[in-house]
Amino acid sequence: MLLAYTWAVGQVFLLTFAFFLFLLWIWLLIRISIDVFRRHDLSGMGKAGWILALILFPIMTVIVYLITNPLSISTSSVGAFAPSDAAIARQIKAAH
Repeated sequence: MLLAYTWAVGQVFLLTFAFFLFLLWIWLLIRISIDVFRRHDLSGMGKAGWILALILFPIMTVIVYLITNPLSISTSSVGAFAPSDAAIARQIKAAH
């Protein structure tokens, strides 16, 4: 019962906000790692360099990666659905 009196509404809000920012940060690190491994224009050493930089200097590496490769993250997820769209279009044409 004593614990309920020690937490103010603002503190709960800030703690919740910090928790979701932490989740966003983890998601961003994972998403950039996935994007680095999906890229075909990078060599193995380039991929290893990006991952090593993410581990050693995460904040600076995320900022640099988002500035230098802004379309790479968005187009990789869109391009993954292109074959399924073409297959659906073929099925619709075959049905008519």
